[in-house]
Amino acid sequence: MCKAVKNGCINGKKKEQKMRNANRLTLLSGVALMVAAFAWPTRASAHDHFDLSVGFGGPAYVTPAPVVVAQAPDVERRWVPGHYETRVSTVLVDSGRHEREWVPPVTHVRLDPYGYRYSVTSPGYYRDVVLPARYENRETRVWVEGYYQDVAVAPPAVVYHRPGFNIGGFFRF
Repeated sequence: MCKAVKNGCINGKKKEQKMRNANRLTLLSGVALMVAAFAWPTRASAHDHFDLSVGFGGPAYVTPAPVVVAQAPDVERRWVPGHYETRVSTVLVDSGRHEREWVPPVTHVRLDPYGYRYSVTSPGYYRDVVLPARYENRETRVWVEGYYQDVAVAPPAVVYHRPGFNIGGFFRF
C-alpha cells in the first residue's frame, strides 16, 4: 500500500482500481472463450457459423455544423474557363408521308363440299401506306464562354470518438 501521496496514488486506491480493471478484462475474455468453446458444434457442416468480435473504442459520431437560420451559407466564387461542349440535338430528316401501294390479285384453289376443285381470284387494289417521320441525332460542337459560378462551401464536420470497450458475437447453427 502507498503512503499518503506517493507516485500519484492516494492510499493505494489507484493501484486497487487498476487491479479491478485487469480482473474484469480477464473475466470478460475468459467468458468469451468459454462461450466460443461451448457454442462450437461437435461436427462441422455447411451451415455452421460462429463469429466473435472484440473491439476497443466507442462508436464515432459525426455532427454537422450547427444550423443558423439567419446566416446565409458561405459562398465561394469560382471561374469556369471557356470551353467547347458537344451537344446532341434531334433533327427531322424526313417528314412522314402517305404512299399508294398496288396489291396484286391473288388466286386461291378451294374444294367444294363434293371434293371438286375450283379457283377464286380476288382482284388487285391500291392501299394507302403511312411512312412515319424519320429523326436523327446530330452532334454539334459549341463554344461556351467562361463565367463565374457561385459554389456553397460547407464547414468541415466534427468527429467525436467516445472511449469504450465492447465484446460481441453472432452464433448460427
